[in-house]
Amino acid sequence: MSGTTVEAGDFLLIVRLANATAIERAYGAEARKAALAHIETGATRLLEFFRIFRKSADEIALVGPKGLLTGDLIRRVVDSLCLRLGTKPFEFAGERILLAVDAGYSLPALRPARTVGPEMEARARQGIARSNLRALGPTPSGAGNCARYRDDMRAATDLLAVIARGQGLFTWRPVHRAEADGAILHYEAVLKLLDGRGGTIDGRPGRAALQRLGLSYLHDRQLVCHVLDELEADPNANLSLEIAATSLSFDLVGAGIAWADVMLRLRQQPDLARRLIVEIGEPTPDRLIPAAKAFTASLRAAGARIAIGGFGSDFSSVRQMLAFQPDIIKLPAAFVRGSDAGGAQSVGLRHIVALARTLADTVVVDGVESRDDLLRARREGADWVVGGPLRALPCEAHPELCPAYVPYTRDSEILRFLHNGTGPFVPAPEEAPGAPSRQKHYG
Repeated sequence: MSGTTVEAGDFLLIVRLANATAIERAYGAEARKAALAHIETGATRLLEFFRIFRKSADEIALVGPKGLLTGDLIRRVVDSLCLRLGTKPFEFAGERILLAVDAGYSLPALRPARTVGPEMEARARQGIARSNLRALGPTPSGAGNCARYRDDMRAATDLLAVIARGQGLFTWRPVHRAEADGAILHYEAVLKLLDGRGGTIDGRPGRAALQRLGLSYLHDRQLVCHVLDELEADPNANLSLEIAATSLSFDLVGAGIAWADVMLRLRQQPDLARRLIVEIGEPTPDRLIPAAKAFTASLRAAGARIAIGGFGSDFSSVRQMLAFQPDIIKLPAAFVRGSDAGGAQSVGLRHIVALARTLADTVVVDGVESRDDLLRARREGADWVVGGPLRALPCEAHPELCPAYVPYTRDSEILRFLHNGTGPFVPAPEEAPGAPSRQKHYG
């Protein structure tokens, strides 16, 4: 290296512990120090050819080798790095803690230098400043809030632990025509958690805890990847998957970094995109709508469809319909239950179906779990329905999607390919990762 610290073509990568303050308040100053040391260990193991440049209370700065910054590659590297560091809980003093990890990177250095220049530093910090993680996660204060933060962390890590043990199954929930022919529009991919004794586990508390912690992306990203695997395995399948509104951003872990491999896969396999439906299951906070609109627009440009669930159950629903222009609107089960008595409530279902039709081409009524429900939904104008098993209907049975849902590794393969026995290896721009390997992964 001719005695210099930075060669021409090198770049700066800043990796930050976005929930550092929250961890310190909930678990103590030593937990914060240990968490950052955990990130440093993980980053140096995953990116063996990077070198540590600087450390502070909540971040580490690394210098990456020249020639690595090619096309979309750096975004994929950083995305996978943040995902791998965040997915497996960090253990401290008997507690399991999820780390919110984001990053920013600079452009390549133009000339050799003995230190990182201010332009490189400023560019990396611009990227990390756009991360949503710190804003999404709470910073607890007071004994009560800190206790609730720890409770949420336990619920979230328990959910991820069940999944990591392979106790998750996808099932297909058919969306079928309300008329007698029972034609299938598509299937909803629903995650079912098993307790190991033949029973099931309610995953809703864990998912709600992840949402409150601002970490739904860790879960949603892997779910989307698994659904894409199922679409790839079955060329006749059309699947929808609900993800959290807070996951709908490319800036979750730094400017334009999140979902990098997913978008690459959709662009390279447009047939998968055409058969994928992403459902937004709850109202999107107003401050997140610009990022969510950009995200859903990119998905639609790749060929995927957008669905909105829970329409009519929140005051912002119509405003969000106009913002997202969904392909499919799903009405909540409350409208079917509320129409039991007929009269004004029945008229309410009829009117909400008519309103939804003015905002989307396809309207689905949820909560249809009996023959009476079906007849009621049909009478009130529903074309498509979804709910529990209707054995009297001529709906085809379909097996569970996959034998086990475990933490996803394919999108992290890029990290393995970047280093082999002879040193750095740089794939060609836009090269997709190869077959998954479960070896040599941090966590």
